[in-house]
Order: sequence, then structure tokens, then C-alpha cells
Amino acid sequence: MGSASLRPHPRARRRAETLEELLDRAEQVVLAEGLESLSMHRLAAEHGVRVAALYRYWPSKDALLGALLARTVERVREKVALVPAWVDEVARRTRYDGRQRALLYVARLGAVYVELSRERPETTALMTHFLAPARTVHEPAPDAPLFVHGVALLREVASALAAASEVGALAEGDAIERAALLWTSLHGLVAASKLTRFGVAGTAERLTELLLATLLRGWGAEPGVLARPLARALRP
Repeated sequence: MGSASLRPHPRARRRAETLEELLDRAEQVVLAEGLESLSMHRLAAEHGVRVAALYRYWPSKDALLGALLARTVERVREKVALVPAWVDEVARRTRYDGRQRALLYVARLGAVYVELSRERPETTALMTHFLAPARTVHEPAPDAPLFVHGVALLREVASALAAASEVGALAEGDAIERAALLWTSLHGLVAASKLTRFGVAGTAERLTELLLATLLRGWGAEPGVLARPLARALRP
């Protein structure tokens, strides 16, 4: 089979490019004006097409939001995928023991979510929408990409937490529950970042460090073992 047969058809490639452009424009609206300002009519106007053209991609605004959320989760997963190699390199150069390495991994997973939210503020708005009460959100099917990727991400964090327990860096506990608490706590911190801008609390970096330290110590991490890995995870 020739290499030409492996290339996407021009029409399929154009459709994929248009899809990404539309999602980019939708994110820009969310970032500038909030989720309530996003609609199929608004997106059509932003892109310079008729509303009917958008329904070739999504049957409703809920489906559009689902696509935005799925892409956001995938971006988080892409950053998370870089963590193991980073941890290996840091642990090699610093000669961390098994407990320190395990805590470095967990702390870095938390840090990358906060970093992505700063790099792409629309992430916070979209994830807040996903975490809102069910009556305000279109619930995707359990086999939808959003849930498939989201659950896989949660399990990846849970796996890191379980590994930390296995080497004695954390006490025994339900890893999935801990992963959910870690994610939602960090998300809440990012969503409330205005407090730091108004001088009500410390810097976002300081609050992230305090939050991770509080959770990990509460789950059994020894302060003397946690200090260096936590500081390193927040300053890559």
C-alpha cells in the first residue's frame, strides 16, 4: 500500500481543520465573555458562516460544549503524559529515594493542571461547566470521549497515589477518592484565583503549594520527606 493511500482525503482534512478553527473561536468567546455568551448563532457569526453550517458538526450547543470539554481533557492528558519522563530525569539527578520520587510524581501531576489553567484560562471555565450540577449540564453518555478520557486521567492520578502508598510515602487509602479530591481541590483553587489578585490571599503559587502539602500530609506524607519533592514539582 503506497504512502499516498495513508494520507487523509482533502475533504476530510479540510473538515478537521474547520472543526479545530470553530472550537478555537468558541474557546475565545468563552474566555472573553463566559459560557453564557456562547451559542450556535454567536459562533456562526464569529466564523462568518450560516448557523445551519454548524449543525454539520454538532446537533446542539450541548454537543458543542461536549466537544470543547473533550478537547480540554485531552490537553490535560497530553501534559500529564510528559510527567513520567520529567520525574525520571529529576529523580536521577537529585538521587531521590523511592518515597520522594513517588511524592514528586503526585505533586507534579497536580502542578501541571494548575499550569495548564494559567496557560489556557478557558480550561477553568469549561471544567467548571463540567463540574456544575447535573440539571445545568448536558450529561454525555458514559462511552463519550469526554468521560472516557476524563476517567482515564483520574485513574492515572489514582495510580500514582496508589504507588506512593505502596512505597510508604503515603498511608493506605482509597486512591480514586484521593484523586477526585486532589483534582477538584486544585480546580477550586484555580477558579478562585481572583482572591490572590485582590490581595485577599497569598500568591497562586503559594496557595497551590499549601493545598498540595495539606492533602499529602493528611494522607500520611512525612513533612521532611515531602518538602524537597513538592518544591521541585512546583518549579520545573
